Amino acid sequence: MESPVDAELTAIRALLREDNFAGALAGGKALLSRAPEQREALLLTAVAQRFSGQIADALDTLARLEQHHPRFSRLHEERGHCFLFMRQAEAAIGAFSVAVGLNYALPNSW
Repeated sequence: MESPVDAELTAIRALLREDNFAGALAGGKALLSRAPEQREALLLTAVAQRFSGQIADALDTLARLEQHHPRFSRLHEERGHCFLFMRQAEAAIGAFSVAVGLNYALPNSW
């Protein structure tokens, strides 16, 4: 049986797949108001922020994620995507390198 948090995360992922970034962001923020350290909620919120063009906010969210889950490879991968968006190639390469160092199977980091 799926927990309420898992159900919310599933809904947020669906909103992201539908390119409903505002809805995904609202869902992420709502979940984080109740579970501020929830790893996947922090990541999905950062993804929604990046796709909404809120790169500074996404990087802030990723910094929060790193405080609680520093070895979570996908946070570094997402940080790399933010740096790519900002056309900061060297920083993006560094972030992707950290991500791959933690999890060599991340296809988007290659």
